[in-house]
Amino acid sequence: MCGTTVVSSSTLSKDSTKYKKDILPQTCHAASPETITTPIKDSFLDSLPVTHQLLILSLAMFTFFGAHNILQEAISSLPGFNYGVMLGYMEVIGVTICSF
Repeated sequence: MCGTTVVSSSTLSKDSTKYKKDILPQTCHAASPETITTPIKDSFLDSLPVTHQLLILSLAMFTFFGAHNILQEAISSLPGFNYGVMLGYMEVIGVTICSF
């Protein structure tokens, strides 16, 4: 870590009668490009052509939307489940809030 280190005077000399603190500077080294890591999105999706990015993201959207619809139908077909309208309202509210 760059900055300063505070060292008590008792570690520097035994002859001191007063408690002093000496400030010792530290040297700083810049990070080399080899040690800097990139997130997965930068290394995978950004390395692909734009057309492939669009196809992968579109396929993921259709897959998750299909799974969402299957789960919603399974929930609404449970015996005793009479809250279909409320499920729709909660979906609209969730999509509205989480779309930011």
